[in-house]
Amino acid sequence: MHTDKNTQDRGHIKVPALWRTFYGVTHQFAAGEKTIALTAGQLNVSDTVVMGGSEPFVAIARAAIWSPATAEQGKVRVKANRKDLFSDASYLATFGTGRYPQYLPKELVLDGGADFIVTLDDRQTVTTAITARFLHFGYLRHKSPVQNARFYSEAEPWRYVADFTAEGPNAAAVVANGSISLPINVDQDGDFQVYKVTLVSDGAFKIQISNSDRHQDWFWPGPVHAYLLGGVSFGGDPSAGAWPFRLPESVPEFVSAGSSLKVAVEDISAATNRIQVIFDGRKLKPAGGFAMDASLNRRV
Repeated sequence: MHTDKNTQDRGHIKVPALWRTFYGVTHQFAAGEKTIALTAGQLNVSDTVVMGGSEPFVAIARAAIWSPATAEQGKVRVKANRKDLFSDASYLATFGTGRYPQYLPKELVLDGGADFIVTLDDRQTVTTAITARFLHFGYLRHKSPVQNARFYSEAEPWRYVADFTAEGPNAAAVVANGSISLPINVDQDGDFQVYKVTLVSDGAFKIQISNSDRHQDWFWPGPVHAYLLGGVSFGGDPSAGAWPFRLPESVPEFVSAGSSLKVAVEDISAATNRIQVIFDGRKLKPAGGFAMDASLNRRV
């Protein structure tokens, strides 16, 4: 029996209904943050994040960065939903890093309005202050799909780049201690799914990403340090491409054709900073996909 090629091609790639969206929560003990760096030997300093919104946040992994090197001897406790998560304080080095996040043995669910608390003790043997930053990441769990299921006929690997360098749209690197943003405009010919993000720069910076489809920031309560996402300096060995930040497999970020991702960066290196933020994923065609039976929008 003859089958029309258009029928064969139509809808062989399925994108399920979107019930989850990527999200991260950051705790920061550093100059310029709500909770400042610890003074030498300081104990029992807490940073509290009150979960915003009505959707539960489901954490699946965590990471930490710190300075100086001896600060890995700092000890940490975590409390969520008014309950301690540890039987005793743990060294910072047990949290994993931006390159090697620590995946939790069981998902941690925090409802909107819940207090999420990280408490830090300086247990160094030298008299230097501790700067420490934490990221818990996973997804928001929505009560109804934020996007219906779709079929596509074609998918191709694709990359969008936010280029904060002399060759980028702003024709300049980020100035010392400066803040600036760029839109990543998704082409009209296909929707885009983000699977990983690669960050490379001259020095330290903070980043916030938002999706114009949902007007939702990726990180709460504010920007996250790039090194918590595996950021690497230019000329680093191994190169930046070896350490992409991989979004959880179940929650690639979906951006519709003609929509955009906004990338906002803030230099905290106190020097001119070239930055590239690279989104790798797949372009899905045709834009908008094909209609699907509403029954296929069930939760997955």
